[in-house]
Amino acid sequence: MWFFRLLCHQIPLRSPEFHGTQFPVCFRCAGLYGGMLFGYVFLAIRGGLSRSFPTKKLALLAATLTFAYPLDGCANALHFWNSPGWLRSLTGLSAGIATSVLLLPLASGFGLRRLSSLPEARALVWPFCSGLGFIAMLSHLTSQIEFELLAFACALGLGCFVTNLLFSCMRRDHADADSLGHVAGR
Repeated sequence: MWFFRLLCHQIPLRSPEFHGTQFPVCFRCAGLYGGMLFGYVFLAIRGGLSRSFPTKKLALLAATLTFAYPLDGCANALHFWNSPGWLRSLTGLSAGIATSVLLLPLASGFGLRRLSSLPEARALVWPFCSGLGFIAMLSHLTSQIEFELLAFACALGLGCFVTNLLFSCMRRDHADADSLGHVAGR
C-alpha cells in the first residue's frame, strides 16, 4: 500500500477489496498495470522484446486505446458520471496494453530488421482477453491468495514499465554519445 500510494489515489470506494482489506491500487490503476504486464508478456512470447514501431495505421489504433483512460477519469473526477469498477479497469487495461506496444520500441532502438511491436490489429486479442480474465478476477475476489497474486501482477506490470523507461533512457544516452562521437570525429 505504501509504495503504490505514490502512484494511485487509493480511494476505498474506487478500489477492489477482499474481506475488508483494500487492494493496493484503484480499479483503473490495476487495469493499467495488468494491461502493461499482459502487453509485455505477449510481446516477449511472440518473438522477444527487441521491437520496432508499428506502422502509422496500427500505432494510431493503439493510441486510440488510450483515449478512454483520461476521458473516463476526468468525467468521473468532474462528477459527470460514476463508472463501475470493471469499466474503470477496462479503460486502464486498454491503455496499459497500448502503452507497452507503443513504448517498447523506444528501448529496442530503431533497427529495421526487428519485429513490429504490433504486426497486425488482431495481435491485441491475446493480451486483451487475458486482461479481461484479470479484471473478472479483480472484480470478484474469492481468496486471499488471489488477492495477493493480482497485487503482485500489478507490481510486475509497473516493474515492466519502469524497466522499459530505464532502457529507453539508456538507449537515448548511448545514441547521444554515439552522435557526439561522430561529430567529434569529423
